[in-house]
Amino acid sequence: MDAEKHEPGRAKRDGAGLDGLTAEAVARAEFARLTQSDLGQVLELERACFSTPWNEKQFNLALQQKIFHLFGLKANGDLLAYMAFYHAADEMEILNIGVAPAHRRRGAGRRLLGLVLGIARRMGVRRAFLEVRRSNAPARTLYAGFGFEHAGVRAGYYTDTGEDALVLCRDLDGEVAFDARRAAGAQPSAATSENETAGAGRPPAGQRHNPPAKEPIP
Repeated sequence: MDAEKHEPGRAKRDGAGLDGLTAEAVARAEFARLTQSDLGQVLELERACFSTPWNEKQFNLALQQKIFHLFGLKANGDLLAYMAFYHAADEMEILNIGVAPAHRRRGAGRRLLGLVLGIARRMGVRRAFLEVRRSNAPARTLYAGFGFEHAGVRAGYYTDTGEDALVLCRDLDGEVAFDARRAAGAQPSAATSENETAGAGRPPAGQRHNPPAKEPIP
């Protein structure tokens, strides 16, 4: 898939520019639950988005768990973005959101997160958790816009860089719509690497990931 690389001589698809789909085309993209048949595209997107990507075995093991859920946005059969999370009891832990580099800054991550949070509410989720790299400014802004608040820090959580993870959470009893004023007030401390997506900062591949915590982590 490789997210609309537009190789020399390749025809442009409807709604796409040289840098990817337009925001209007992203807004029309199909929202779907992803399955084993989508794993090839998920793996390609995973490698394009994260410096420590999960491998095929890890995704296969996750897909065998009933608590693991995978959703995405598709256009013309290509995967534009995906989101993975665990759901246990009335809590969810967002593992990651990956947006294809060619289609970033067009609202894909925002649309996908909003749709998934709405589904999570219907699944009985009352509280959402996630970890995000301290330096991942776009992700922190996105989550702030959806009402996620600081709950704690996991010092040195990311073994690839030793960077801290910020723990964010929010209740899902109220409205889950994006609020630009909340996002503008987030004022993250640092910009993200160009290689990282505006998504959750789950641990590097091979690092144990615990189920959602019952209380905010101090």
